[in-house]
Formats: sequence, structure tokens, C-alpha cells
Amino acid sequence: MITRHIAIAAGAGLIPIPALDLAAVASVQATMLYYICEIYSVPFSKEAARSVILSLVGASLPAAESRSMLVAGGLKAIPVIGTIAGFLASPALASISTYAIGKVFVQHLESGGTLLTFNAHKMKRHFEDALERGKKIIPGTKDTAPATA
Repeated sequence: MITRHIAIAAGAGLIPIPALDLAAVASVQATMLYYICEIYSVPFSKEAARSVILSLVGASLPAAESRSMLVAGGLKAIPVIGTIAGFLASPALASISTYAIGKVFVQHLESGGTLLTFNAHKMKRHFEDALERGKKIIPGTKDTAPATA
């Protein structure tokens, strides 16, 4: 399920309209959580999923990493060169973050957690570790993804 949504998130990262690409990636990640919750027979709430994704990413990504994600989307607004740069960076960042969110949620649900009991600060280190693993295993992301602190 995670692998399928990594590919979909990469495609969403290709959307040429700044901010729309980020919204599309977040939607893909929420859909992934829906299916993961279904697999683990855990109740799902779209609002809780979005809140949890935002809190996890916000609590875990260093300021430089967050800026990289926004810059990658914003680059698309610059004709030609910016568009190319944004197209290279956005799918990589979308893939890595989707992988990490999926892995962290599987770990949380396997330990008996739910969307409502998720604590982003407690899972911060797991998320950062998953981001690093994602950079190493997802094709094409090794050189395009920014390093975490």
C-alpha cells in the first residue's frame, strides 16, 4: 500500500501549479492512511488524518527541510528553469515524505495506536529515520532530496 502511494505522490508532485502540488500530495498521503487504517481495522477520519500528517511533518522536519519543500513547489512558478527544477525536486520530496509517513503509521498501528492516539512529537525520531531510509531506497531521490538535521 505504501509503495503504491509513493508512486502516486510522485505524480502529484509533478503538478505544475505551486501549492496545488502540495495539496495533492497531502491528499494522496491521507488516502494512503485510509487504506492502512482499513488493513489494521482502525477507525479512520479524514480530518484526523490531515491533522496528524501536518503535525508529524511540522514537528519533524527541520526548518531547512520545510523550506526545501516549499521552494520546490514555488520554483514551478518561474518560467522554464524554475519549472524544470521544481519538476525534479517535488516528486522526490513527495515520495520520501509519503514513504516516511506510511512507515511511521504502520509502526504506530502495529503497536495498537489509532489516528486519535497518534503523538507526533513521540514519533518524530521514527519519522526522521524513515525519511533517511526513504532517501536511500526510493529510486531517483538520493541526490535530489535535502538532508535532514
